[in-house]
Amino acid sequence: MIIIIHWIFGTGIFCLIPDIQTIGLTQRRGVFFITKITFHSIVFFKMDNIYLCLFIIVAAACLRLQPAASKECPALTPPSMGLLKCQMDKGSLRCLATCYNGQEFDTREKVVVRTCDVNTGHWMEADYLPVCQDTCKKRLMTEYRRSPNHVIVTASSDSLANGVIPLADRALLRNPWNAAWRPEVDSLDQFIQVELPSLHRINGIVVRGDGIADYVISFRLLFSVDGVTWYPYTDGESHDLFLSGNRNSDEDRVISLHCPHEAKYVRVNPITWSSHVALTFDLIGCPVVNAPLKCHPVPPPEGGVVNCEIDGEQIYCTGYCEKGKVFQGTGNKPVISTTCDVTSGQFDVTRFPRCVDGQSPNENISVFCLEQELDCYDVTNGDYQYCGDCHYFSTCSHGYFYVRACPALLQFDSIHKLCDYKSSTCSSFKRRFWLADRKMRPYNNFWH
Repeated sequence: MIIIIHWIFGTGIFCLIPDIQTIGLTQRRGVFFITKITFHSIVFFKMDNIYLCLFIIVAAACLRLQPAASKECPALTPPSMGLLKCQMDKGSLRCLATCYNGQEFDTREKVVVRTCDVNTGHWMEADYLPVCQDTCKKRLMTEYRRSPNHVIVTASSDSLANGVIPLADRALLRNPWNAAWRPEVDSLDQFIQVELPSLHRINGIVVRGDGIADYVISFRLLFSVDGVTWYPYTDGESHDLFLSGNRNSDEDRVISLHCPHEAKYVRVNPITWSSHVALTFDLIGCPVVNAPLKCHPVPPPEGGVVNCEIDGEQIYCTGYCEKGKVFQGTGNKPVISTTCDVTSGQFDVTRFPRCVDGQSPNENISVFCLEQELDCYDVTNGDYQYCGDCHYFSTCSHGYFYVRACPALLQFDSIHKLCDYKSSTCSSFKRRFWLADRKMRPYNNFWH
């Protein structure tokens, strides 16, 4: 292509100046060739400036070779009742999402992958995630027991009000103390009440007796938004429907509500019972989100991964380093968690430090633990001990590995599958010999 034209009536030349945004380049054997140029101006030079014209053309092509500035990808919101993990991979931000408890998305997919081009800031597939099926079947009291947003449990009366075990723990279904709520007097005006952290959709309830002899045969459910005005459960036909409870003291009875109700406060009012009123229970449902979330997940750390999940109106994110690295400037921590304040829409940690070489802490784990993607290949979906820190636990979902945080001051107990003040699986015992063998296993990232 001739780009310099001699001026036939004088001693100068025309130099055609290219638009650097439209220069087409082709690479052959490591050398770039200009294949397309769009010119947007013509400059007249004297003959002795012909080399300046050539320099301008070459400089413009070189500018085109420089990488464009990265643009921030819009944040993906984690799926309700699911997990989202993101990592930088070969110049792109790649995220995958799975649902809790082996559930699928409403698209019939078990795993959803999203890739963002950091040069354009655009998600290639879609900038949103599908919805997890059966997302409104969370055991609320059990889930919130390991969350900073604890439920508040009160009762009309409590025979063990001055006891060591709090009412919220004794009323919990299948609690480790084999305890139950018992009112001081067996009467129709007794009730036990649950205050949830926010408005929830209640889809069902699970009830059980004391596991010895006493249980509730029938009961009423009452709902309230403000804790002042109450209304009984109705199925659309009966204004105040009595629900059938247990037939013995040691079996769980799951009751699905044909007409789900939205409430922040729920009361269970026993109507008939065997011997004495004794009840343990759990509510089935999910948070009601009426407005867009102010919180958006933080980006993954350099050289690491970030896991985020949504709980009501809050988002919790956990960043962890891979390949034995630790976060810079944190005292060799391999994992950090951050929580979003829904009022300000800001995380307490707005950006994770970069992952660097360091010495990982030697946590005293006394049972099988997981610490990398490869560990989820041969185990079922569920929660397991995390090797790097007792405050965190590992979750395997459809073969993918996540790291999640317990509430403040709690540790994960792998036997009871919950976060507690003291963990029987994070003790003073030294690590088993298999941990040494794990160091010999190859690292495998999560893009399998």
